Amino acid sequence: MLFSNTDVRYNFNFTFNGNNIPITTSHKHLGVTLSSDAKWNNHIENIILSVSRHLGILRKLKYRLSRQNLEKLYLVYIRPIFEYACEIWDNCGVCYSTKLEKLQLDAARIVTGLPIFTKTDKLYSETGWTTLSSRRHNRKLQLFYNIKNGHAPNYLRELIPPTVQSTTIYPLRNGSDLIIPFCRLSITTESFIPSTVKLWNRLDQFDRNLDTLTKFKKAIRKEQSDNTKRIPKHFYYGPRKLNIILTQLRNSYSFLNYDLSKVNIVNDAACSCGAPREDAFHYFFTCPNYTEIRRIMMNNLNWVQTSDLNLNLLTRGSDDLTYEENINIIKHVFNFIKSSKRFLVV
Repeated sequence: MLFSNTDVRYNFNFTFNGNNIPITTSHKHLGVTLSSDAKWNNHIENIILSVSRHLGILRKLKYRLSRQNLEKLYLVYIRPIFEYACEIWDNCGVCYSTKLEKLQLDAARIVTGLPIFTKTDKLYSETGWTTLSSRRHNRKLQLFYNIKNGHAPNYLRELIPPTVQSTTIYPLRNGSDLIIPFCRLSITTESFIPSTVKLWNRLDQFDRNLDTLTKFKKAIRKEQSDNTKRIPKHFYYGPRKLNIILTQLRNSYSFLNYDLSKVNIVNDAACSCGAPREDAFHYFFTCPNYTEIRRIMMNNLNWVQTSDLNLNLLTRGSDDLTYEENINIIKHVFNFIKSSKRFLVV
């Protein structure tokens, strides 16, 4: 295989033991598809094909397995397909990076039961996952840390550029930063060393100087954990279909008329009772169609202070309550949903 970013044809004849060796445009080596044009299109297409097949199986299990088991299947068996050797092919381009991200969002919809019109930020907020691009950046930094600290072969250590301070005798505020290699082409600029040097220079000096990889991983993940909220354990509770309905109500992407009207699926946001807006608050607290079952639910939740009994508590629970208390609330909410017969629950 001859690597080139041009379409120039070269006539080379290679022989081995008297046999001609054909020139090929792609080759799979250790699970990574290399292409003669130095791009990752073929490799990413293989990833997309493999992940799509796995998601097809996951989709068939959408209503048979619990949310927790579906999430475990994705995190253990499917997400590693996205990330195999991702340090190498992270410069696949925005187009293919977006395609991969869409597949993860598809997995999030399967796991949570949220509909296709759910916004991306809602999906990530509900699952607590981070984007694939952020995870690739972390993996690149971890590999770079190993190389820089001598936990890699010499031919990789020699690729680490010198510090800015080494180019001058004057003290500089950014003296500990590494010099970003000059690259003429964007495909080279986004390759492993140049792109990871940029990420490395953005880290705090304290994080760069951590003495173990475990501490370094924890430090770079902390920034992500600050931006993502931990998912409460009680979000996974309950029969699958009821769990999906509550998740949809929690995120305002349910099949109530107001939620459907926001995405132009229905024209009228009114409730069958005549109220102009059928949303989650109206459904749980004011709709006259459900007065009796609402009274039963409220009586069962009389241990909760009236000031705290709001839509957020019914759909999300509270961090101030124990797991058992949150489950108690969810059980009565499930009974309300089933008794209302507003949603299809088999």
